[in-house]
Amino acid sequence: MFADSSRIAMLSFSGAPGDHLHINPALRQLRRQVKSLLMTAEWKGGIIKSLYEHSGLVDKFVWLDSKQMEGWTEDQLRVYMLQETAGYEITEYHNLNGIIAGGFMHMPPFNRKPREARGRISKKTFYDLYCDALGVPEAKGLRPKIKLGEADRSWLRNYRTGLGIDKAIRLVGYQWSGSAKVKEIPYAFEIISKLLSNHNDIYIVAMGSERFKEALIPEGRCANLAGLIKWRQAAILTQEMSLYIAPDTSIMVAAHCYKDVPKILLATTTSGEQIAFPETMIIQSTARCSPCYRITDTCDLDNCCEAFDVDEIVETADKILKG
Repeated sequence: MFADSSRIAMLSFSGAPGDHLHINPALRQLRRQVKSLLMTAEWKGGIIKSLYEHSGLVDKFVWLDSKQMEGWTEDQLRVYMLQETAGYEITEYHNLNGIIAGGFMHMPPFNRKPREARGRISKKTFYDLYCDALGVPEAKGLRPKIKLGEADRSWLRNYRTGLGIDKAIRLVGYQWSGSAKVKEIPYAFEIISKLLSNHNDIYIVAMGSERFKEALIPEGRCANLAGLIKWRQAAILTQEMSLYIAPDTSIMVAAHCYKDVPKILLATTTSGEQIAFPETMIIQSTARCSPCYRITDTCDLDNCCEAFDVDEIVETADKILKG
């Protein structure tokens, strides 16, 4: 479909990096149909901005601070956006806030329903929900994309030398967690140790946010990259992996850009079927409240992060690595 020269679209979306990857397929399709695409997003230290570098998707960003937006109505947000985009004759406005977080799945009664009922309510993938919201059903089934620049390609060419990893050895990734403590699986040391013992031809890189930089890992063919590499580097590094194991974090969403990378998703607050693609093995937390779709640091129900069987995770990884 060719772009309609009369359409100038404005989007409002304040999500985390993984959320921006969830809207990516729908956004790419919408961009093909409009003359210009403007977008407002919450500033998160440049990570989200990096997702749009080299993409050509958005003509102009309006960056917002969460404190600045506190208490705003949708009309107030719209007026502010129009002021910041003066000169563009905007013909349509899409508010994607609340489609997932803050929407029907995030309402307090939802996480109290039996797991089967939550599954029936939430049949659509996150990607498809955004395709419907933007009126681009033809984008359903597409993967997110991160477009690489020359700096990205250079880093990928040289990361093994920089990290001291033998070129002949297979790379396996393990994700501690992201910024949300509710997604932190507490069995990392045990899982990594067993995998290293079972496979002599792998090197494991553990990744995560800054708070994991002092986390204990086994000695030998293993490195803790938390706090040492940038979010974008971690995201594109997943394409080099023979296996990637992670909870439902933004890096796992980024890994789904690459269909040839086997993945094990340790699903906690979300249903694995809603965020994964076919090559991903899903291990859902057995906690009675999972999936709840809550993004909080505390929970008054079962701890979904602890409700995993380490042996099941390791056995699933062994099968993938043995081919």
